[in-house]
Amino acid sequence: MKKGKILVGYLTYITDENSVRRFDNFQKSLKALELFGSDVCDILLVDNNSNTETVDILRNSDIFKYRIFYKKNFIDSGHLFTTATIAKREGYEYMLYMYDDFIVTRRDVLEDCVSFLDNYKDLNSLRIPEYSVENQQYFDTQFTPKSENPDSVRHYNSVTKQGLKWFGPAKINNNKFYVNNWHYTSRPTLWRTDAFLKLFDDLEEIPVMQNFERYAGNKLIDEFVGVLDNGIMKTVKQSERTHLTMKLNNSIADTETPPIKKKEISDQLENLLKNWSSNEKH
Repeated sequence: MKKGKILVGYLTYITDENSVRRFDNFQKSLKALELFGSDVCDILLVDNNSNTETVDILRNSDIFKYRIFYKKNFIDSGHLFTTATIAKREGYEYMLYMYDDFIVTRRDVLEDCVSFLDNYKDLNSLRIPEYSVENQQYFDTQFTPKSENPDSVRHYNSVTKQGLKWFGPAKINNNKFYVNNWHYTSRPTLWRTDAFLKLFDDLEEIPVMQNFERYAGNKLIDEFVGVLDNGIMKTVKQSERTHLTMKLNNSIADTETPPIKKKEISDQLENLLKNWSSNEKH
């Protein structure tokens, strides 16, 4: 399989305010991207206006094929839209999104992930966070809170409220893949680019965080998803996503979190793409 079939979008957001709790984890996450070195992917950096120290590190890293430096924090949904847009623009059949509080744990797995989706044409996505089918309770929020395991998740479909229906496994080399009716998640997921980009077609304003997950879950209510047993990424316990969610829940209702205007992202992205230098694309 040729390198470059997947575009991995990597979101960074390190500021003077949050660096005390986040900078060390960012450095570990950035270092772990090297595990993708022998895989069939290229990596896109999407930076949400990080501080000068972080930007310097990112500019000097040779792990990225593309770099986008925004002048504003577009939160997670801006990253998802940007990754999908550039994946389509640059001709990547698949895209994968991740954040700077995710740690890649295994190498040489993405090729098997692509093979799985190539064999299951009715699936548009494959969930790849750390997970164990044999030890589901440790990854089920009913039994294990996110404070203990940040990769813990509801074990039912959040939109339909149906319990999970499991099918599989399908074995490819040393990896096991399953299929179930899980809800959409903004956790690390491999997507067919065209399928994911369609989520933004009818939007003028893009909801953020849990609001985007609810929106996408309703759009994808009838779709099944793939699940990679063991996964290839774990979330650090000091996850910024968890921190922001707690902060929002303590101040305003999550449903009131303001969305992002798609045109604002598109305009800034278009201007950046017009002026991509050899340092942003190589």
